[in-house]
Amino acid sequence: MEWKPKLWVSILLAIIIQPSVFLYLNRLRLFGFYFCVSIFTAIIDWYYSSFLILALVLVILVHSFIIVRYYDESLPRAWFSRWWGLVAVHALVLGSLTLFRAFLFEPFSIPAASMSPQLEVGDYIVVKKFGYGTYGTYGVTILDQDGVNPELMEKGSVYVFYPPNMEVPHVSRLIGLPGELVSFKGSEISVNGKELPASFVSGSTDFEVYKEVLANNSYLVQRMIGVSRPFSDAYVIPDNSYFFVGDNRDNSVDSRLYGVVDGSRVLGRLALTLKPNAFSLKNSLPE
Repeated sequence: MEWKPKLWVSILLAIIIQPSVFLYLNRLRLFGFYFCVSIFTAIIDWYYSSFLILALVLVILVHSFIIVRYYDESLPRAWFSRWWGLVAVHALVLGSLTLFRAFLFEPFSIPAASMSPQLEVGDYIVVKKFGYGTYGTYGVTILDQDGVNPELMEKGSVYVFYPPNMEVPHVSRLIGLPGELVSFKGSEISVNGKELPASFVSGSTDFEVYKEVLANNSYLVQRMIGVSRPFSDAYVIPDNSYFFVGDNRDNSVDSRLYGVVDGSRVLGRLALTLKPNAFSLKNSLPE
């Protein structure tokens, strides 16, 4: 039975779900090509704040119009060009992406300055989740084990977790492991009676930046000038619990306020940081 795609359907699909229009047009290879191009374009468009995605939509519209205009009606219609085929392909793609986010790697945005100067507001991070036992995405937990593997928890590294009695993910640096004594007074933190060594790096009228060393990790911390925080306490960290502190020592909601974090609430470790504002085409200067 001869079949020819409808132009209005092609235009609608090209605008709403751009690469998928080529499934409807019976062109599986073009779908794969434009799907890869659209992912690459979306990353470039986000990273550089450009408008490449709009140009891609225009290209897809023109290409799909040409295919419909000169379509060979004698071609057999494949299953993926039918409505239920389009639904099945999209369900497979979305399901695969959801499982990838839930069990392997998940992106998060940074909404606050608690990890400044390493992570600023507007930055994006990618978190490695495999092995940490708490799997889920979009606020839905798929699998939750009793605790995290202690071998994956390294002092001085950055993790994403759910604080006690909170269901909003936080990102902070791991300072203390189970069995250790963590004490703090204001911006100064000690582990097992030894204050974390810090050397001055730079300063301004508002804050000073120090290089701090913990275990095998060195990183920058920020301390506000003229700001006194009433942090003064000590913890002996229980089993399967961890102590996290933000790098912005005087402007961070962390374990100094809500206490230790149970290992079963650790989502994963920071794997990648993306700073789109530093390379924005709209603004050549970092915010």
